[in-house]
Amino acid sequence: MRPPYDSLRFRLIAVAVVGAAVSLVLAGLVIAGIFRERLVDQFRQDLQVHLTELSSIAQVDGDGHPMLRQPLPDPRFQAFGSNYWQIEREGHPTVRSPSLAERSLSGAFATGPEPRNGESDGPRGRVLEYGRTLSLPDGGPPLRLSLGSELSVLAGLLSSSNQMVTRALLVLGLVLVGGGAAQIFYGLRPLDRLGQAIAEMRGGGQAPNPETFPSEIRPLIHDLGSLLHANAEIVQRARVEAGNLAHGLRTPLAIVMDEADRLARTGRQESSDSLLEQCARMQKQIDYHMARSRAAGALRTPGLTTSVKSAIEPILSAMQRLHGSRGVVFQPDRDSDLALACDPQDFAEIASALLDNAGKWARSTVRISWSPSGENALIAIDDDGPGLPPTLRERAFAIGERLDETVAGSGLGLAIARDLARLYGGSVGLSDAVGGAGLRATITLPMLDAR
Repeated sequence: MRPPYDSLRFRLIAVAVVGAAVSLVLAGLVIAGIFRERLVDQFRQDLQVHLTELSSIAQVDGDGHPMLRQPLPDPRFQAFGSNYWQIEREGHPTVRSPSLAERSLSGAFATGPEPRNGESDGPRGRVLEYGRTLSLPDGGPPLRLSLGSELSVLAGLLSSSNQMVTRALLVLGLVLVGGGAAQIFYGLRPLDRLGQAIAEMRGGGQAPNPETFPSEIRPLIHDLGSLLHANAEIVQRARVEAGNLAHGLRTPLAIVMDEADRLARTGRQESSDSLLEQCARMQKQIDYHMARSRAAGALRTPGLTTSVKSAIEPILSAMQRLHGSRGVVFQPDRDSDLALACDPQDFAEIASALLDNAGKWARSTVRISWSPSGENALIAIDDDGPGLPPTLRERAFAIGERLDETVAGSGLGLAIARDLARLYGGSVGLSDAVGGAGLRATITLPMLDAR
């Protein structure tokens, strides 16, 4: 199984997610900083406004005691509120807001006519305190005005704003990632279609039409079509050249064999036998390598597919005519079908070689069955003949090897069958038949869906 980072979609989405996350974190920090600055400024401005208002309504009574001409309208200065004020005058009782009750502000910032501010300890925690002095017309001691608000209120406002920003950015992040993922999947859909078209072409379909794809992919499809066309021409020329070579070799080979016959007629039998033996070996090599070159060319040609059931039926009919005179019956054990990713002629050659070998040795019955095995198809051919010892099974695949000279054959069938199967990534093997009597030949070839 390939790792997820090997996917182009995964990489694009990962980049989009990381980019969105980094962007949103930076944006969150900037926005939170702006909100904090605005809230702090607003918090301070409110206190300054309240201090100005307190200065405008502060006065003294007939005894010189500090008092307010009218109460401050903000309800936060009332009992249990979070804002506080107090007015002090030397030698006179201090006047406080209902929210302070019997407690006091520090008064440390009421040192001059210009407002000063800073943090101090309040009734219920730290407060931001403003203070100033207010001179009176009678020339007596000035009024010392102090006003403050709990910093926990500011902290709560900052926390609420941060939560609001976080929620907004999370929603925005989900929208951005979702939109990016949709864009990526939509943008890469033509590549999926191209892969599907190539898979259909391997199964015998036509090459994809470039006009049905975006302009960025059309050059790739044009180049792919040109490559496939050139490859098909190369394969065709190679087959023609191989056939010409085989024809060119067979003609002088026939002349040499004729000369060997003439040597035999003149009494030089030993020389004739030697030449005929070498000619037979050369003929086997030509037949073997012709089969290999044809299959190797077909393997690189797209659109190869074989129906096991359709390909087996004519082969069984031919084998029945060939071996039926001995009473051998060929029985298929499957009605289902499998699609193989190989050339029909190559599969026919593989199956024919193994069925013919089974028919030569069977006493009465040859059975063939096929079934899927993972990504491959497994074709089994069982005969009820004498079988083959395990020590001789590998020798049976040697080029030109004949384990029994009394049985007709060239000794190439099994060797060609195995090599053809290996060219497609498959295999051919021999084992004991089901039940132990006879020989089983197994063909393993890739199924179409696996490729």
